[in-house]
Amino acid sequence: MWTSDFSLDSFLLDVAAGGGAEQAIYLMASFGGEAASNAAATAEVQWMQQRLQERAAALGWPPARVAEVLSLFAFAADAVGQWGGAAQWIPQTLALWPQNVTTLRVPGALSVPVTRLDGEYTVIPWPSEPSQGPATIVDLGNGCGAAAASAPAAPTRHAAHGAAAAGGGAALLSFPSGADGRPVAPCTFAALGAVAQAANASVAVLFPIATKGAAQAASLAPAPQPGQFPPLAMPNCTSNSTSCAESLSIPLTVVSMAAGLRVRASLQEGASLEATLADVPRHAMELAVDHAGAARQVGWRKFATLRMLSWAAQFEGYNSRVAANLTRPATTVVAFGPTKMKGKEGVLVNVTLPSRAELAQAGSVGRIVLDMALGCQGPLDETCAVWDRVVTLAACCSRQDGGGVGGGVSGGVGGGVGGGVGGGVGGGVGGGVGGNCSEFELGRWITPFRRGVGRWLTDVSPLGGLLLQPDAQSRCSLRMTTDWWASAWYPSLSLRFEAAASPSAEQRAQDGRKVSPAGAGAGAGSAGADPSSRREAEAGVESWGPSASATLLFRGGKFGPDYNNNRTVRISPPPGATRAALYAVITGHGSDNNGCGEFCPTEHVFRFAGTNVSVAYADAGDFWGSTFTVAEGTIPSQHGTWQFGRDGWFDGNKVRAFTADVTDLVVAGGGGAPVEVRYWGLYKGQTPHPTTSPGVIIMWSWVAWW
Repeated sequence: MWTSDFSLDSFLLDVAAGGGAEQAIYLMASFGGEAASNAAATAEVQWMQQRLQERAAALGWPPARVAEVLSLFAFAADAVGQWGGAAQWIPQTLALWPQNVTTLRVPGALSVPVTRLDGEYTVIPWPSEPSQGPATIVDLGNGCGAAAASAPAAPTRHAAHGAAAAGGGAALLSFPSGADGRPVAPCTFAALGAVAQAANASVAVLFPIATKGAAQAASLAPAPQPGQFPPLAMPNCTSNSTSCAESLSIPLTVVSMAAGLRVRASLQEGASLEATLADVPRHAMELAVDHAGAARQVGWRKFATLRMLSWAAQFEGYNSRVAANLTRPATTVVAFGPTKMKGKEGVLVNVTLPSRAELAQAGSVGRIVLDMALGCQGPLDETCAVWDRVVTLAACCSRQDGGGVGGGVSGGVGGGVGGGVGGGVGGGVGGGVGGNCSEFELGRWITPFRRGVGRWLTDVSPLGGLLLQPDAQSRCSLRMTTDWWASAWYPSLSLRFEAAASPSAEQRAQDGRKVSPAGAGAGAGSAGADPSSRREAEAGVESWGPSASATLLFRGGKFGPDYNNNRTVRISPPPGATRAALYAVITGHGSDNNGCGEFCPTEHVFRFAGTNVSVAYADAGDFWGSTFTVAEGTIPSQHGTWQFGRDGWFDGNKVRAFTADVTDLVVAGGGGAPVEVRYWGLYKGQTPHPTTSPGVIIMWSWVAWW
């Protein structure tokens, strides 16, 4: 973390950008131990300080900017293990929060913590346990050819070791690296793994050898601007990365160049070495103190980067803003406290909601917010479920006196798909709700990989017409579910009815960042879209308050060649409607040969009487895509590949709806005349035609009326 320029540069750029953590202070210290020398700890901390100063200057900032950024850092001279008195709780807490750190042990040569690449690249398998060994080390030489400049398109083993076979042992391979310590193209980590696996190795131990000019190239590179990070090559094993990904079945790990050369030298001297790769419990190396003064875990060390600290600061900044928002006056209906969510039923409750008249009298008719928190079996991250899952909140409401709610759900579903994915809405809620009651999705979230600190506020005011009655209370059944076979989570849920308030600048910025402009050519083939007719999400809908009713437009389905069939409906504005907004919650899941729907960017076009309203999710597949949304509620430093951007969602966050004002397209002219609405879901501007089993789009799209 501290020796890598890439790690330090990315971290400093994060700190400089703020990202909602402008008030954060970073305290750096040497952990040491009870017997550690304070002189040694002081020397280590001084080296840390020097490294930060060197890299801040290397970024090309003016001296005043360097001083401003470095003023956010404090350095402790004494080893943390010797802290006592009022600070004693820090080493005690770190000791209580151990993490398993994958460690490579080679008796007589080294014992070092190592980086497991399965947390970084989805093409590399993630075994339940690392290889236990001991495994005899076999040196396969340069796994990517003699030199980076002459590396073949399909990397092969070094000629001197062409006939070598690991025979079930540990394969030692070097690779030409750039300034960031990663393989120089066309060499990739996945290709190195394929070389080791072909040699019948049980594990691959990789180490970099800096290519000629790598250091010079790094020093001559233009200084990155805030928000820009050094490029990180994706692991395309060969021209057919899908088959490469499917072929890998052994873990890969990386050690430093010095460690790798040490092992290689011992082998060349005739030593017989065995390697053991095992998870070793170690004390935590970092913690955060939140806005309330409580200590918090900051997640799993999956990347060798100090950005783990800046992500933690951004997330605590987000949490402080959530806490401030919860102090606003509101009428609150508690649905359930921390409750185990498991099985097909999930969490099922009945609640009574106040009427619009009661909310108006209390000054709480401005907007409807879901306050959802996610917890685990115990207080620590290690007690949380490992995998990311879709969480759905289904609702079914009727008048307390037995009638239907407001305008209710009107209209039909054009080309919709019954049921849901990952706890999606499909069956009836039950629970004694009578009258005209149609179940619908009220909220959607994605669980994190093995972290339990999420809390999100979701504005669902455009669906207010499905929840509230003007002059009578509503009785609603709420059902929160995820994949019924998955490990349990413990969610909490309240409905907050708040006073009217215009969306904050922060909320506008979040919505604007999430919704990307549709490309000029996108949709030209399938949707016949005129770029000049496109419109993006418009600020202002959030301030309209709860809708009077809502018309269901379209659902999702399998994202294949038939996805866009029968996607036309006709809708009519209800009597008295003066405003209308498109409200759509869209996420992609699964994986075909295009990476759809989870990792492929998709575009969704809604045509209202000839005018297209569209949203494009360009973050899907971006290597660091989710890291840019930590300040918006994405839980950082999760146990899996959380950092990738997804199609309309991020691991460990709420799913945000796309909204757009369509009043002039469906209400203008009056008379309640019906309007034709057409929908397309597109990949690269066309209807998808995957060659493997297609992924899935989960979508609920509506026109809400005021």
